[in-house]
Amino acid sequence: MISTALHAISRAVGAFFRGVSDGVLRLFGLRPAQPQAPPVRVSPRRRHRTQAAKTGEPVAPPPRPKKPEPPMPYDLAAQPLPKEPLCIPLPDAWKDDPFYVPNPYAIANAITSTPQFGNIGLALHNGGVVAFNFNEPFAHAYIGPPDSGKTYMEGVIIENAIQPDPYQNVLPAPLCAIALSFSRH
Repeated sequence: MISTALHAISRAVGAFFRGVSDGVLRLFGLRPAQPQAPPVRVSPRRRHRTQAAKTGEPVAPPPRPKKPEPPMPYDLAAQPLPKEPLCIPLPDAWKDDPFYVPNPYAIANAITSTPQFGNIGLALHNGGVVAFNFNEPFAHAYIGPPDSGKTYMEGVIIENAIQPDPYQNVLPAPLCAIALSFSRH
């Protein structure tokens, strides 16, 4: 009884995730691989014996069938993001400092310094930069009342994760971000 229920639950969860992955592929304009019916398999020896029994003559065994090649995974080449002009122009006297490296006071989700991080704000007690660790996979949930800055914070972290900026983050390998939103209204 319990094993039947567990089997039904595992089938339902599998179907859900197959549906989610198909939806994501459709979202990006890719088509999911169509499920194929399993081929009816008759062993070559059995086929050979049956044919020889019908004709009474020895028949050469058929060549072994080649193994089908596995389907190619979807492989999309990463494209660099285009340089966008600043929405607020820099002062005429602005000079880029090629030697500047962000040095955060604290890095969230890390005990020591990490090779990839992005600044998310300033510490209240000393004004030091607080950064976020982008060297490991992570998931976030922003929960709060309306107009409390949830979407703004999500945007700051996503921009820091995907767009290299020498004054805001250190990203040797920029990440990919997927943002999902839920609202009861």
